[in-house]
Amino acid sequence: MSSVISTLQEIDISNISSIGKLTKSAITKVDGVLISEQGNWVQHYDNNDWAADVGWWSQFKWNSQAVNNDMVIELHVHSSFAAAYRPSQIRITVGGVSSVSQFYLYDGCDQSYIVKIEDGYNSRQVINLDWVTAPCNMDKLLLKNLNSSTMFTITNIEFNES
Repeated sequence: MSSVISTLQEIDISNISSIGKLTKSAITKVDGVLISEQGNWVQHYDNNDWAADVGWWSQFKWNSQAVNNDMVIELHVHSSFAAAYRPSQIRITVGGVSSVSQFYLYDGCDQSYIVKIEDGYNSRQVINLDWVTAPCNMDKLLLKNLNSSTMFTITNIEFNES
């Protein structure tokens, strides 16, 4: 049995980790009221910070490209922002689809995984970064939608510096 809230006047979500299948990190507004977020989220998403190996930059977003039967965006660091940069988390805003099949973030030494998600990544999902397994600077970001012809975009890449 599920219940529906018809009117929400006041709620403190600071100690709530999830509401059903909706996590509080996905909640941005309740009747036009902005819900503040924890942390110090900083954007590094455009063609000043990244360059495309697969896909392309156009009008403030990265666009996927067909590779075999998959849609792919593969970016490599194009600026010095990643040098000795150790944010605690990452989140990516994906457009055109609600999720992608795979998400990888590699380091620049031996291509160790900082992030390895092979069972689906939802847009704006917060992911902890693993600097123990991959102690070098981040180098490459890869998003794939397997067996798909539906284009997707990246409209934001954010890092939590807290």
